[in-house]
Amino acid sequence: MLNTVMSFAYALLAFNLLATRQVPPGTQLHIRLTTPVGSYASRAGDPVNAVLIAPVVASGETILPAGTLISGRLKSVQRVGLGFIHELAALDLEFTGITAPYETPESPELTIETDRLTIEEGVAAVLEYVDKNFRKTA
Repeated sequence: MLNTVMSFAYALLAFNLLATRQVPPGTQLHIRLTTPVGSYASRAGDPVNAVLIAPVVASGETILPAGTLISGRLKSVQRVGLGFIHELAALDLEFTGITAPYETPESPELTIETDRLTIEEGVAAVLEYVDKNFRKTA
């Protein structure tokens, strides 16, 4: 039983490694805020949501498609005073979460028919795929 659990954990790790993609530092994200914010009514810590309006592409690969949901919070708010001196309002937004829409792959490298296979057979198929494609041979 422990061996099966470890195999399943290894399969989950392999799927996470396959799905991990990073946005290069300094990449500009083109977003549209979906949460109204303003220097007068908003407060630090308020939640902020946005949607990506242009895909993020690195090395010719789309890392985040348009339509990706982005969430975060207002880090700080600077309000304009009474107008006696020239001041600028400022909002500091911090985005911490990404929810990408699911896209069905055109030609998947691995298909597991969960309605036909047992858990053990599915795990074996994943492990075989990982061994074949990701393990270095000595």
